[in-house]
Amino acid sequence: MKALILFLTVTLGSVIVSAGEITYDYPQVNGLRVNNACYTESTFRSLTSEVYCSRTAVVSRQACRMGGEAEICRDIKEGGRLYSGEYLVERTSCVKTDYRFVEVSRYASESRCTKWAPINEADHGQCLEYGNVTVKLGTTFNVATWEHVGGEQGGRFLGYTRFEMPACN
Repeated sequence: MKALILFLTVTLGSVIVSAGEITYDYPQVNGLRVNNACYTESTFRSLTSEVYCSRTAVVSRQACRMGGEAEICRDIKEGGRLYSGEYLVERTSCVKTDYRFVEVSRYASESRCTKWAPINEADHGQCLEYGNVTVKLGTTFNVATWEHVGGEQGGRFLGYTRFEMPACN
C-alpha cells in the first residue's frame, strides 16, 4: 500500500511539474492591445483604461562623436557645451503615468500593388507599380500561443489562436 501511495505521489508530482503555463502574445493596433478593445464602424476602443506615460524627463545627457568605428561619449550638464563634431544624445524616462481610455482608427495606410502587367505579356501579371492605399483593419486576429515549462527560456510555440474582437455596445 505504501508503495502504491509513493508511486501515485511521484507520478502526480511529475504531471504537475511538467504542466506548463500557456501565454498569449496579443497584437496591438497603435498601442492598443486587441484583447482590451472593442470595435465600431471606424474605430477600436479600449474596454478598460490603459496606462500611458504622461510626463517624461531627461535622465542622461551626453555629447558624442565618432572616433574611428566607435562612438565616444562624455556626460554633460544641461546647457553644457558641444565641441566641433559632437552631437547631443539625451535619454528620457517616464516619470509619471496616468490612465486613459484609448480610441484609434480602424483605417491604415498600406503599400500595395496599384498597377499590374497584363497576364498575356512576358511578366505574367507581375506588379508594375506600388502605391499607398487606405485599408480598413479587420476584427479577427491571430494570437501567438506559447507554452512555458519550468525554467525554460522562450517557451515552445504551440501555434496561433484565433481571437475575435467584440463589437462595442
